[in-house]
Amino acid sequence: MTLTWYGTASLLISSENSQVLIDPFIPMRGGPLKVDIDEYSKHTNILITHAHFDHIGSLPLFIDKSKKIYGTQAVATSLAKLMSPDYNFIPIKPNDEFNIDDLRIQVFKSKHSSLDTKLRLRTIFSFRHLFFIPNLITMSKLAPKCKENKEIIAYLISNGTTSIFILGSLGIDENTTYPNNVDYLVLPYQGCSDLKSEAIKIIDTIQPKNIIIDHCDDTFPSLTKKIDTSEIEKEYTNITFHKLQYKKMLSL
Repeated sequence: MTLTWYGTASLLISSENSQVLIDPFIPMRGGPLKVDIDEYSKHTNILITHAHFDHIGSLPLFIDKSKKIYGTQAVATSLAKLMSPDYNFIPIKPNDEFNIDDLRIQVFKSKHSSLDTKLRLRTIFSFRHLFFIPNLITMSKLAPKCKENKEIIAYLISNGTTSIFILGSLGIDENTTYPNNVDYLVLPYQGCSDLKSEAIKIIDTIQPKNIIIDHCDDTFPSLTKKIDTSEIEKEYTNITFHKLQYKKMLSL
């Protein structure tokens, strides 16, 4: 398998016979990354972890009848507010299992990162807002339509030899039994004040052999910023951390 990163939580997982696109999002103006819509539109199988605007807000730009969108009911409800139902929506829920060609996909209940008071205040009073007013206007229109309704899911994807566990946000459900000793864990690293502590809880639960950090970039300024991940990387000497490079394929 290979993994290609397009910023934030947007990933392309490719195997010998299939490809799945996860949470595709077009970076907003002012950020360092640029994605052409054509890079998304050629893919037909799209997995969504939850219904926030940075996970589904770009779908209306390239979705048509040839596309299959996998997601929870909250995703379907939010998409209905964004676009006409001119696509093939496949409802899924935790504990579901299905195949996309040679990829086996298992669905797990997950949890969103905690947008705590400290982070809220720091975000609200950031001077960066002055430089990204058009982005703020766009996000203020999208966010009310994109409600995750506490329906956050994670995906375990395997081709029979390699397993990759993909989170869409920095959180896991305390009452869910997760796979451990997976080959790769995709760990979003943004969304709360104490990133390191939240990441440690997840890593100690999943016990991956390798970690791929995403969602740590400035994809929709001014609400995001580039995050230094060195603190969590230093915490684990027995786990290999992989640096994602924009649009560069990582062999798994």
